[in-house]
Amino acid sequence: MPASKPQTLLDAAADRAPVGMAVIDTELHYVHVNATLAAINGLAAEEHIGRRVDEVVPAEVAERVGPVLREVLRTGRPSPSVEFPRGDPGDPRRLEASYYPIYDEGAVVAIGAVVLDVTERDRALARARYLARASQVLGSSLDLDATLHTVAELAVPHVADWSFVELCQPDGGIRRVAWAHADPALAEIARAYDTLYPLDVADEQGSAKVVRTRQPELLEDIPPDLFEAVAREPEQLQILRDMGFRSAVIVPLIARGRVLGDLALAYSTSGRRYGHEDLDMLSALADACAMAIDNARLFGEQEATARTLQQSLLPPQLPEVEGLELAARYRPFGTGAEVGGDFYDVFPLPDGWALCIGDVSGKGTAAAATTALLRHALRIAAYLEASPGAALGRLDEAMLRDGPGDQLATAVCAFLRPHPGGAEVTLASAGHPPPLVRRADGTIDDIVRPGMLLGALPGPAPVDATIHLGPDDVLLLYTDGVTEARTPGGLLGEEGLADALRTAPPTANGVVEAIERRAVEVQGGQPRDDIAVVAAAVPA
Repeated sequence: MPASKPQTLLDAAADRAPVGMAVIDTELHYVHVNATLAAINGLAAEEHIGRRVDEVVPAEVAERVGPVLREVLRTGRPSPSVEFPRGDPGDPRRLEASYYPIYDEGAVVAIGAVVLDVTERDRALARARYLARASQVLGSSLDLDATLHTVAELAVPHVADWSFVELCQPDGGIRRVAWAHADPALAEIARAYDTLYPLDVADEQGSAKVVRTRQPELLEDIPPDLFEAVAREPEQLQILRDMGFRSAVIVPLIARGRVLGDLALAYSTSGRRYGHEDLDMLSALADACAMAIDNARLFGEQEATARTLQQSLLPPQLPEVEGLELAARYRPFGTGAEVGGDFYDVFPLPDGWALCIGDVSGKGTAAAATTALLRHALRIAAYLEASPGAALGRLDEAMLRDGPGDQLATAVCAFLRPHPGGAEVTLASAGHPPPLVRRADGTIDDIVRPGMLLGALPGPAPVDATIHLGPDDVLLLYTDGVTEARTPGGLLGEEGLADALRTAPPTANGVVEAIERRAVEVQGGQPRDDIAVVAAAVPA
């Protein structure tokens, strides 16, 4: 093969390379430029030859790369990659250049340059980072209203000047539920527009079409006559013009195969435009938003169901009992989206009143079913039996016979017989934390010790204990969400509970408020278990 052939092939490869390549002499003149770099610089290859770099590229680019070129000549070492904008305000492209020394007989005689257009790479990275941030933000809340506003605000100003979240309604319509603009005053224009001109599901274009077809709609440049075509009256036309839409895209919100609505985005004052290259990223954003909206919706439904079910397991209100003051507090764990096993009840007996509290192991519908069984069975047993211990014995039999078999429960039952100036109280406990009595002088009595858990093994009924409540005495029943409240130094425990009870006001309401507040405070406002507290007091 002739000696010139390899060089010819090398020159041809460089000239046709998909990256910009050049040879620059020690005076920083172009010696050789390939077609790709010529296209990047917007100047024919032959017009580069003999001209200095700072005579070809924009001044800010020359200021960026000039010192790098001189450093390569001085050190004889390749430079790290240098990234910079093209330099033309009307050209958003970004370039990345690498420079390396060319040697001849041990001396640096020129510089080799490789220039890449990294615009699309940087855009892809920026989009990936944006979507990652968006996903993180979207996952920060399960509140539906907060999520809807987060979706609207996420887009502005990164990928939109205007954003609208529009959801399908149960009646088949579409409604704008959230919107955002960088200027709050303009966001108020959107609020007024939405009030006057709601979305019409029968529209042939726009959001209605996107929801029907599940396909995005892109308007790279909104034609001037579009507003006239869609406006029904001059006032609507004026508002549309004030919003200043220049380019728009509407993408469907689809989660779990169901169309939830759409995300409508628009550019206005920024002068930016949407293109087909934006659809993939905006569709990915819409998918993440749709999933967050649907998760929040499902969580809200679950929370509402749990709240309704939990309320059905508690008395709607406490009865008025002559000679006694009654009070109760119930605080579910976390957001209340899961039904807990704590319950309390107050109901009449032939010769007085029953005051009960209990705790079923576990959470969710299984715990709720067992709680309902216990609550209603205890009402029947307390009515039929002469003592709370016997009633709890009947309850244990019902758990062993009709319970799920893998759940246990604890309970305290008290029979109260008020009389002038006080009340006689007979109590029994089945594995439950012991009731306490705060006497009028501030002393604390531990009344009855717990018997066997309910639903564990057949055994004797719990033992009864009888006490007397006088004026300003308070009887306290509670669940382990109180005593097992974790403090920085350990559990609140019975000692911490006794301290809180001792300093509480000598009323039923004062006691339950103080105990709930203490149990919540020691856990930094975030209880780790359900909390139920019931108190009965004899007014002075």
